[in-house]
Amino acid sequence: MSRTPIILIGRSARIAIKVCDDLLPEYDVIHVILSSEQGVKDLPLLLSTPPRVPEHSRDNIGSQKYDGRARAIVLGGGIDDDMFHDMKNACNHVDNSIFWVRADISVDNMPDLSDTEAFGAETVKRVKRKLNELEVSTEGAAVKSEGVHFF
Repeated sequence: MSRTPIILIGRSARIAIKVCDDLLPEYDVIHVILSSEQGVKDLPLLLSTPPRVPEHSRDNIGSQKYDGRARAIVLGGGIDDDMFHDMKNACNHVDNSIFWVRADISVDNMPDLSDTEAFGAETVKRVKRKLNELEVSTEGAAVKSEGVHFF
């Protein structure tokens, strides 16, 4: 089984590292974005056909396996609506057949953010459940399911 490439957007590198590790082996976080400004620059390149590698990616904490296009973009709870819309709008001119999967911040049973291990593990559990439900795979997004979804 090959790993499904995804992009992770969040505001904490420590949590992102935990999420990247725990999404394996099903999902490969190829690129991690830690600010909306970086997302506005990097996402259009990563979602181009063929995908292009953003500048300064050498130090990215994702796997950097840029040979295949990401099938989903997963956004953590630190990404507010304005940040999300800025990044999504930056991608209007590229192929948009991708899942945008956002954290549902109304869920109140999350561990404390200061507990990186527990918070990351719960995030991964919710992300995997949603990606599996949407049938995100290396085959790409199903047309009927593309768009914005919450985990």
